[in-house]
Amino acid sequence: MIGGIDTVIQAPPGIPLADLILGRLRSFWPSAVFQHADATAQFPIDDSWVLMHGGSAREFFVYKDRDAAEAWARHGTIPANSNTMLHFLVSPPAMGELQEVTLVCDQRTKEIDQLIADLQDTFHIDLALV
Repeated sequence: MIGGIDTVIQAPPGIPLADLILGRLRSFWPSAVFQHADATAQFPIDDSWVLMHGGSAREFFVYKDRDAAEAWARHGTIPANSNTMLHFLVSPPAMGELQEVTLVCDQRTKEIDQLIADLQDTFHIDLALV
């Protein structure tokens, strides 16, 4: 975990949250790098491995690009790495209950707020109907 600010986004039950998140991130950061939280291997976000297996991840990191991934590996949490890596935690699906995604970032910026809004739109939730 990178520390920082946690933002929880709710979503209807039964939707493929990780797949939807990764789809949005392919537009947000086209050169992004994916890393499962339980592994050291990293893959470009559009790599076939991510397309096949990334959607089953419940916890993962997405780096802005290869340089950011290398900087995080070398230096960890330093000011220069701020918001170049996002940490996602996806709640397991439970019958009929809202799912939650926690997005962890270093600071809320206009760019991060836009990503959060895009994810909320992507999840297309109307809590009054759930």
